[in-house]
Amino acid sequence: MMTVTSREAAYNYIRRQLLSGRWVSGNRLSELGIAHELNLSRGPVREAVNRLAAEGLLHLTPGLGAVVRTTSRSEIEQLFLIRLELEPLAVAQAVRCSNAHGLRRLNRNLHQMVETARLVYQAPNSAAANELFSRWTEIDCAFHSNIIRMADWKLVGKIVIEQQVLSISLSHFAQRPDSTLWPTYAATVIREHRQIYHAIMKGDIDQATDAITTSLQEGMKLSLKNYDQQKDRMADYCTPMDQITNNAEPSFGS
Repeated sequence: MMTVTSREAAYNYIRRQLLSGRWVSGNRLSELGIAHELNLSRGPVREAVNRLAAEGLLHLTPGLGAVVRTTSRSEIEQLFLIRLELEPLAVAQAVRCSNAHGLRRLNRNLHQMVETARLVYQAPNSAAANELFSRWTEIDCAFHSNIIRMADWKLVGKIVIEQQVLSISLSHFAQRPDSTLWPTYAATVIREHRQIYHAIMKGDIDQATDAITTSLQEGMKLSLKNYDQQKDRMADYCTPMDQITNNAEPSFGS
């Protein structure tokens, strides 16, 4: 009988790879390969894949298995627009319910972001940078999750976090560590998160909602810009016949 630990280990591993951008839209996952990599049986991996498919990160295709979901520009935009409606409400409630313990969690997330950003920049190779970047993404998610936790809005929080994870994993925008924009992007994100934190700490609802709105708007613009650049690059690399016959995506975890 499989343990909860095995299921969670498989789920967390696959989710990290998706958030880091190691596996991108159209890539096919090998359940058996992932199971061997994690030294697990195939059962926990299959459960993790089904869970991630239910969350919208993977697509189950008959005959192919799990494929990283392909998204459109419109979907990325919609995900951010949903977050722009919900997260300012959540941060306003967090200001009203602010407490010392919640503020300590947010402050710890900020320190972790600074340290991880430095490590990404200093990473000796792209593999190490990608692994560290997945950690950065988890910390970013944790910061927003801790705002929701402080607000004590469980239902809204579930929606917000799901939308955040989807928007990050489906857009793979230009802050990825192999980009020359990483140092500037990381510094901007940290500054925006500090503004949110300080507004909550001061009890300033207007400043907190303005800060999180600005952060999301900038994230949406960058995501859409990178999506357009990725599409342009694909158009350059693929001939029309390539686009028709390109159904042999690499299988990851093999």
